[in-house]
Amino acid sequence: MKTGSKALLTGTGLIAAFALFFGFNILVNNGLRDARIDLTEARLYTLSDGTRNVLKAIPEPMTLRFFFSDKLAGNAPQLKQYGTRVRELLERYAALAGGKIRLEVIDPEPFTEAEDRAVQAGLQGAQLPGGSLYFGLVGSNTLDQQQTIAFFQAEKEQFLEYDLTKLVYALSNPAKPTI
Repeated sequence: MKTGSKALLTGTGLIAAFALFFGFNILVNNGLRDARIDLTEARLYTLSDGTRNVLKAIPEPMTLRFFFSDKLAGNAPQLKQYGTRVRELLERYAALAGGKIRLEVIDPEPFTEAEDRAVQAGLQGAQLPGGSLYFGLVGSNTLDQQQTIAFFQAEKEQFLEYDLTKLVYALSNPAKPTI
């Protein structure tokens, strides 16, 4: 082969490689956006079939307001980590609910309107040197019914999915069955 022919093939190969690389990235970003693999030992991020069924069966939109004093939790790394886990799980719920769950994440700093909303909703604040730390959830449906988790306790982390699913189910099925 001639030198010019080799340069042309090399240049064409590089262009083709870049095109394949970018095409693959676009395909993965758009096609596998919600694909997840849970590699944790206790399968912390894998939702049960029952939870998935509850999320798919939500008849009307609901709003979940997650109150977490992120700045105050900075002094308690385990609590901050648990707060991140709760937020990520709530984001997963919202993603699987097909637009039926609107998630609001609120950081109620001391002496703010957000803190007043947390108190008004019945959330419990843990007293820390910088103020009250809020770590709870308030859910409401279109009938203005409200369900609350006053404070997420780290000791009950193993029941987190159950507690969240119970709250969502109660909001999506407000009428109690008659016997």
